[in-house]
Amino acid sequence: GHAAHRGRGAARPTPLASTSQSITSASRMYALLSLPAIVGTSADVGRPIVWSIAGSDSGGGAGVQADLLTCHSLGAHGCTVVTALTAQNSVGVRHVELASGDSVRATLHALAADLPPRAIKIGMLGGEASVLEVGAFLAAAEAATEEAG
Repeated sequence: GHAAHRGRGAARPTPLASTSQSITSASRMYALLSLPAIVGTSADVGRPIVWSIAGSDSGGGAGVQADLLTCHSLGAHGCTVVTALTAQNSVGVRHVELASGDSVRATLHALAADLPPRAIKIGMLGGEASVLEVGAFLAAAEAATEEAG
């Protein structure tokens, strides 16, 4: 599903029914995680791979757009998992459409199959579906790391 928010400024977050975290705390959770079991650099890329799991900022000042610029400036290859599309500018957010859990899951698994990350940066997850999919993916990656190590 998706949710739409209209008006100026960011939408007010609502607590998640199935977890103890709220969308607010999840969307403010910025983590740089080292995942040894899936660490790598693609032979085709030749640079460390960093995933950004975040929303898309149409104004270009935040979200995956800003993360890709940062990755490039640090000599890394940036990959994205888009959790929300926004219609925003330098003044405010006018609309937010959340990515489906299926889309987030498919993107995570597509990237893992070919472009394993050296690090993952988590930005705005936006909604329950993204929180659950990213959490499940990271838990599985951690379990695989423990089994391998």
